[in-house]
Amino acid sequence: MSESAQREPALAEDASEKLGAPGLPDHSLEESTPRDRNEPAAGRRWAERLEERTDTTYLSRAWASGKLEMRGTLWMIALSVSSASALSASILALQQGDASRPSSGIGIDFAATILSLMTLVLSLIVAALRYQARSKDLFYCYRAIQKISADIETVNNCGPSDMVRLKELQRDYQLALDLSENHSEWDYVRSRRRRPESQDHWDVRRDKSRVRRARLGQNALSSLPLLFAVFSLVLLGFVLVQGAG
Repeated sequence: MSESAQREPALAEDASEKLGAPGLPDHSLEESTPRDRNEPAAGRRWAERLEERTDTTYLSRAWASGKLEMRGTLWMIALSVSSASALSASILALQQGDASRPSSGIGIDFAATILSLMTLVLSLIVAALRYQARSKDLFYCYRAIQKISADIETVNNCGPSDMVRLKELQRDYQLALDLSENHSEWDYVRSRRRRPESQDHWDVRRDKSRVRRARLGQNALSSLPLLFAVFSLVLLGFVLVQGAG
């Protein structure tokens, strides 16, 4: 047999090894077709995408849980300030609303009535929004998804991906999504900033107008209790000025 004939099998074997998917043992590529060689690589990409998706989702819902808990706390503080201001204004109205100073008493009483009515209405709205309960649901949801994401990472880091196990984890992930409401777009943007190199439904680095709208909307909602608390204090200051005048 000639030397060139002996080299042909070796060259063919080297070429088959180069075409194989990275991370797989050499024996998995023996006697495989070109279509079979692409399947492990596609499975690996799918596993990495699943890991990225679960990681982004649990971070988004973690942000959402903390956001709702903060809003519930801020509204509790704002309504407490408003209730105290309304009570102070009512007491001052009773003290000033005598026959010698009727106009002062009427003005203070009107301000106290408006503040009490706004406090009552906002208290009912905040109670219906259930900030604390929703925050707790999102907490349990993101903890479940975090565990699933960690399991997927473990499977991906232990050599060739176990597709059966990954499909089970994907089903668990879909079930965990139903444990709470969905996160907001701004929560998603904040979670994506941790992994800016990845690609998803839309690029948060390029779609700046969409990011700006999402941020402004969520910041406005979080600022409402602070604005109401400031309004209550301003109205209380007006009542005190009217009482001293």
